[in-house]
Amino acid sequence: MMKAGSDIEKMQKELEQMKPVEAISFTELLPFLPEPPAGWEGSKPQGQSNQMGEWKFTQVERSYTMGDKNIEVEILDWAFRRELYAPFFLMANFSQESTEGYNKGIKINDDPGREEYKTEAKDGNLSVLVGKRFLVTVKGNNIEAAELRQWWDRLNTPGLRDKAK
Repeated sequence: MMKAGSDIEKMQKELEQMKPVEAISFTELLPFLPEPPAGWEGSKPQGQSNQMGEWKFTQVERSYTMGDKNIEVEILDWAFRRELYAPFFLMANFSQESTEGYNKGIKINDDPGREEYKTEAKDGNLSVLVGKRFLVTVKGNNIEAAELRQWWDRLNTPGLRDKAK
């Protein structure tokens, strides 16, 4: 219980220090979508920049297929809008495992995230907040759980972390 309270305090301090920035153009994020590996086909990368009032965000995505396997990679620039972060940080600390699969908070290179996998359906997703700015999600259908991490490893997360600064 004390650790949870400490984690919430730490999250609140981090959120207070975040200052919104201009979302980068989707054209700058498109190169961070991976090329399809051998045996896979990739759709044309898609991207958009959006604004709602003073909120601006950018999104890019690409789908990949190999037989009945499907993967989708999406990158969102949250532009340090703190309103979006609190629920994500809290969910990154929650974990559950059952006969149907798992849903757990994770950390990859100190970046918080969530990994979910449904064993029978062979569906899963991995979402990680890279550099406290970019929400990167890998979703898969008809895949093994390990394939989520394999696709994660295809991403240029060090480059994204550099863009987050």
